[in-house]
Amino acid sequence: MPAFRTFEPGFRRRNSILASLAVSQRDWKEASTHLEDVLQIGTNPDEAGAIRKQLKDLAFLRKYGSPSVFSILDPDVQAPSLIAKTEPRYTKDARRSRINGDVLIWLEVDESGVPTSLQIVEGLGHGLNEKALEAVSHWRFKSATKNGARVRCGGIATVTFHLI
Repeated sequence: MPAFRTFEPGFRRRNSILASLAVSQRDWKEASTHLEDVLQIGTNPDEAGAIRKQLKDLAFLRKYGSPSVFSILDPDVQAPSLIAKTEPRYTKDARRSRINGDVLIWLEVDESGVPTSLQIVEGLGHGLNEKALEAVSHWRFKSATKNGARVRCGGIATVTFHLI
């Protein structure tokens, strides 16, 4: 006979609060555990989608984030905003091969709004990964803040290559 897990009243709210607390303490693994517990008891499709996105963001933070980085999942963190963007250039090989798609890049925006710690998460090859890194390194942001103070914040940037 399969074992069924029972959940006491308030389980979802308590785990959501614990996940938020873990995020504010930059304990990405603990936050993931609590969010997975919330998903396990069942949620509406919109809420489940939002939680899955948060879990994906936490997975990136666990893999790529430095100990000093904050997350926009922290309710006290105001996300950085892009103020200057350089578009990437196609390589001859990618243009000839008619490559289209997205390059996903992990980045941390430092306290002065400069992207640092750039790493390819998903790439396209054909020299486009390098072109995406080059473009993102020139982007500038209004820095993230936590309780009014500028902080380092991590996240994923999507660079889209599309031939017309």
